Amino acid sequence: MELGTGSHAQVVALVPAHNEEAALPAALDSLWQQTRRPDRVIVIADNCTDRTVDVARAAGAEVFETVANTHKKAPAASTRRSPYCWNCWRRRIASW
Repeated sequence: MELGTGSHAQVVALVPAHNEEAALPAALDSLWQQTRRPDRVIVIADNCTDRTVDVARAAGAEVFETVANTHKKAPAASTRRSPYCWNCWRRRIASW
């Protein structure tokens, strides 16, 4: 991607979370306090059964909720054949 004069690269922070209602506020606050704040913070709420989604939204983050993502482990998210691969996430984020 080529940037025009005076432009900067967009910084997007992806925060995976599964039932992180207690830890999420500190993590998101830390992101917002960075010298170069992220342009977008997206919490990927993976089958959360607590208030993770509510906490993330209250802290100003965008939220993507997975549906029926049971019995999947993190390594599956890194493979190109997985529906949860990086290219799939990138396309979904770009379409928001």
